[in-house]
Amino acid sequence: MAGAYTVKGERGSRISAPDAALIGLEKIGMLKNLVIKRGERVSFDFADAQIRTWLRDIGSVLELYIYKVCLDVGIFQDVHTSVVVDWEGDFRRDNVTNEIDVMAMQGVTPVFISCKTCEVNTEALNDLAILRDRFGGHGAKAAIVTTQTCRSVTRHRAAELGIRVIDRSDLQGGIT
Repeated sequence: MAGAYTVKGERGSRISAPDAALIGLEKIGMLKNLVIKRGERVSFDFADAQIRTWLRDIGSVLELYIYKVCLDVGIFQDVHTSVVVDWEGDFRRDNVTNEIDVMAMQGVTPVFISCKTCEVNTEALNDLAILRDRFGGHGAKAAIVTTQTCRSVTRHRAAELGIRVIDRSDLQGGIT
């Protein structure tokens, strides 16, 4: 990948390369051959094709971030991304399936986490609650993470369903 250091953003804004993030990605081995010429150009190679796919899809980046946070907090014994739930249980091609972005286990308690880069809607909350209740059992928990600011009506519906909301302000301030 190679491009200008600063590019056009939404509504006439200008976006500069996130130096610290790029350096961090190179440090952990996701990028190679990073060259940053401040104010001019940025270039790098992705470590492999899978990392290229993840980093080019904003939804995947959020899922990986939440996965990493779940690992780092140290309270989960098992954490997985992109968990497929097969409603029939035999994984035939025509079965109804859903995907849970991040699944974590805290002891015997499953935690279902849905990640959204858009505004959370009632349908997303209802789907998450159904999956949690149907496949998680009585003590299962659910959270929805969004890069947007969550509206109060959405927070209220999530509370009714027993779903924890983590929104843009939580992500910017650090998840607790």
